[in-house]
Amino acid sequence: MGDLRKLTPGGNWLWEGSRMMLPEHKLGLNGHQNELLQRRQVELSGDEWEQISFLFQQSMQHLIAIQIKLFDENEDLYVVGIVSRLDPLGRRFMVDGEWFAFSKIEGASLLSY
Repeated sequence: MGDLRKLTPGGNWLWEGSRMMLPEHKLGLNGHQNELLQRRQVELSGDEWEQISFLFQQSMQHLIAIQIKLFDENEDLYVVGIVSRLDPLGRRFMVDGEWFAFSKIEGASLLSY
């Protein structure tokens, strides 16, 4: 039976009890981990922009609810609703009274019930 004072079987007695990190190292490690978890924005092709444009027109003309995926560094964001206005000069669109930027769009699809 092994010694119960050891943290791991076959561990080195000299270094076994010195498992600690400096605060600077811990902050650096946490920052690096956050960078790895952050998402990068997807670059859309011309065909994808045409599909999104078509869905926006269908939503406005026929009052069809669509689901729009927006970029966020930490999580997936979805806007669900009917596109009510487009502002090409401001590069934004309105869904249910709230404005969103075209530059944040990662995709769009018809909302299926």
